[in-house]
Amino acid sequence: MPEIENGDERTPLLPNDQSDTLYRTLSRISEPAEPVLPPDDTDTNATANQETPAPGSGNVWTTLSVLLLGVFISQTDASLVMAVYAKVASEFNDLDSGSWLMSAYILAQCVAQPLYGKLSDIFGRKALLQLSYVLFAVGTAGAGLSVSMGAVIVSRAVQGAGSAGMLAMVSIIITDLVPMNEVAVFRSYVNILATSGRSCGGVIGGLLSAALGWRWAFLIQVPFILLAIILVQFRLHMAEKSVESTERTWDKLKRIDFFGAFFLCSTILAVCLILDLGGKKVGWTSQSILVFGGIAALSAIGFVISALYAAEPILPLRLLTHYAVFTNSLMVFLQSSTQAALTLLIPVFFQVVKKASVAEAGAYLIPAFTGNLLGGLTSGYWV
Repeated sequence: MPEIENGDERTPLLPNDQSDTLYRTLSRISEPAEPVLPPDDTDTNATANQETPAPGSGNVWTTLSVLLLGVFISQTDASLVMAVYAKVASEFNDLDSGSWLMSAYILAQCVAQPLYGKLSDIFGRKALLQLSYVLFAVGTAGAGLSVSMGAVIVSRAVQGAGSAGMLAMVSIIITDLVPMNEVAVFRSYVNILATSGRSCGGVIGGLLSAALGWRWAFLIQVPFILLAIILVQFRLHMAEKSVESTERTWDKLKRIDFFGAFFLCSTILAVCLILDLGGKKVGWTSQSILVFGGIAALSAIGFVISALYAAEPILPLRLLTHYAVFTNSLMVFLQSSTQAALTLLIPVFFQVVKKASVAEAGAYLIPAFTGNLLGGLTSGYWV
């Protein structure tokens, strides 16, 4: 065995080529957007129609600039809705359902994001990125043109499914494109744009809502999304891999854990309905609560069974047996839950209690997103 030269904690333990290969394997495990592949699929994972960016530093920055536009749009929309959702709910006289504008969005993100990675292995990175943009555009236009609260909520779910791909595909393409020691730095750039979008989205949404109405807070995004679709089509150049696959597309689709995604969606949706209805619209022991509780329990059992026996589960439960994975996942869950609650309630608090305008209420979200920006930059360079 060759001797290991002296070095600090940043020194790679393997030669560059081996280190890069190992990283690409491990990154599949850590990416939430793409479940880990079993050993027998390592050769067929790179399909004949799977694409990877052509090498070269110029292509890296060209690709990144195209991807960052979509990241900025999706994250601007996230905080924009937090600032205007109370006004949307008030127009339809359904303030109790206002929180579903965010819940439907996040639920669709949660279910769709892991599927993008697997589908991109079959149909290519560029095709899935374009699909995510189209879904986001359809959902955004639908939200702006909706005539009922239910239609807005459904449109938000479509938006969430698109936003999941806009974020997931960026991480996947960066992992494919850059060396191991540069991935964290490039992801910090993504975090900068994402945080910038979240920081200004509330203010932009408030100003548009006050000047033109809340519908234009959605509709004004559509031209920029169409621009992103055009840029991806003509500026995102991907070189096809020459690796041939002996597995048919239909066989690969059958390996994707669609049942797990369905059961996960059913579980989360049932729990959300219980929390939304219980104690306010119906009693905690009412028949509807018991029915949703049974659906949640059965769906959770189905999800666990699917995760244990599926060829490529949407969430490999064995990963949670690793201490580092479990603790980090728990911290992300707690942080995301807390931040989602705060960013949803802060604008409403300032509008109702402090009589602030929608734009002013949205501006109060900037400190929280600035903290995310500083944390993302710091961790990116430290890692």
